[in-house]
Amino acid sequence: MDVLDEIVGDDMRLPLLLIAALHDEAERLIQDGPGSGEEGRR
Repeated sequence: MDVLDEIVGDDMRLPLLLIAALHDEAERLIQDGPGSGEEGRR
């Protein structure tokens, strides 16, 4: 994270971490496919 801090600074660190977390979640949902999450249980 040190390199990232040097590039964007502290102000952008949290939003970038949030985007990364959402991206990971989206990747997981895409790999699991529809029907494996909340929507699929209804």
